[in-house]
Amino acid sequence: MTAYGTWHDAQEGGGHLRFERRFRHPVEKVWRAITEQDQLAAWMPGQVEIEPRQGGTFRWNFPDQERIEPHYGTVTAFEPPRLLEIFTPGAVSDLDWVKDQSLRFELRSDPEGCLLVFTATVEDRASAASFAAGWQTCLAALHDVVNGTPVELDESPDRYVALFEEYTRRFGLCDGTAERTGDGWTVRFERQFMLPGVDAVWAALTGGDEARLAEAGGEPPLPMTNDYVPAAEVTEVEPPTVVEYAWRSGAGTGGRVRWELREGPGFGARIVLTQTLPGSATEERLTALAAWHTHLEVFARSLQGEVVCPWPEERTQELREYYANAAVWG
Repeated sequence: MTAYGTWHDAQEGGGHLRFERRFRHPVEKVWRAITEQDQLAAWMPGQVEIEPRQGGTFRWNFPDQERIEPHYGTVTAFEPPRLLEIFTPGAVSDLDWVKDQSLRFELRSDPEGCLLVFTATVEDRASAASFAAGWQTCLAALHDVVNGTPVELDESPDRYVALFEEYTRRFGLCDGTAERTGDGWTVRFERQFMLPGVDAVWAALTGGDEARLAEAGGEPPLPMTNDYVPAAEVTEVEPPTVVEYAWRSGAGTGGRVRWELREGPGFGARIVLTQTLPGSATEERLTALAAWHTHLEVFARSLQGEVVCPWPEERTQELREYYANAAVWG
């Protein structure tokens, strides 16, 4: 049974994470670990309180994290020792990435102990890797608590980033889409980063030279461009969140490339990258998908201190073939 969780898309958007964990202990022992406050404190971050009844109150506080607001919710199912379900509304938070969420713990007996099936809804698909990395870490700690062994977790940023990037790959969160927009197309990527935050990513994308972005009309920063999409003049700048520039197609303008930065889960930066194209630009559409996918992969590696040079041409060609056969056309 794999330690990694799986992602399942929902028709209306978002989806849910699913993890399975087997324990060589009876369901009653695992039930206590997921419902009793003293045991919850050993494997869940922050302070968790569960009122043990259907309709009871759920509280999840983070006293050591000033920017993380308390989570309040309701116990929507409580059937000892088999089922615990909790709902927390996102509307009570001022953070855009905090959405409605359901957490479901199901315990099933088997001859060797029991099976835990844990699911967590995630309305914001781009956040899925962040939540998956967090829950995998929590469930590893739960395993230690139930076994009565010391909880020993590697909580280093490098370890979290590596796990986050693995889930990003597994869940296809690097992939772009191409959607019809009137008489043209919009290629779109939405890429969450676990670290660093918006200001640091802005500095990396602008090459530390914000002076050249003081106003529209100049050249875009090199880290925001690549040779596959010839860049023209900057058309909009809003530090530290927006840069838009024109791109050239033949002797004229093909459309716009737009970089937008916002804050996501854990306060890591999220990039929303779009490129508009004419309706007839079939080959350029494939090129844009492959080039920007490669670009964001290279940028993610650079944020981890890796120098990627020269540009990985073989990877771009591989991605071009992938997008030619993928169901990414809206």
